[in-house]
Amino acid sequence: LEIDPAKAGGDVQLLRRKLKQRGVTEIPHFGQLYRFRMLAELGYDADAIARSCPNTEEVFNRRFTHLPLYGLTAEQVDYLATAVLESIAEMRAGR
Repeated sequence: LEIDPAKAGGDVQLLRRKLKQRGVTEIPHFGQLYRFRMLAELGYDADAIARSCPNTEEVFNRRFTHLPLYGLTAEQVDYLATAVLESIAEMRAGR
């Protein structure tokens, strides 16, 4: 799921918290390679790399998350969609 923080009334971090309150958990997903511990162990400076990758930081930290979609019943998909829409409505209302 990708959102536009300006239109949604907040970033994906806020959306994640609101969805969690509704019992919707996100699926761990791939992240910025330079944030992996293995690269730090090899001596790479994740923060320095992040500063050179503003678009990647924006996408992963403010706009994008994975939601559970596979193996859900029709009712669960409906609940998930409703939870997203209600959460975005709350964000837009400043709640």
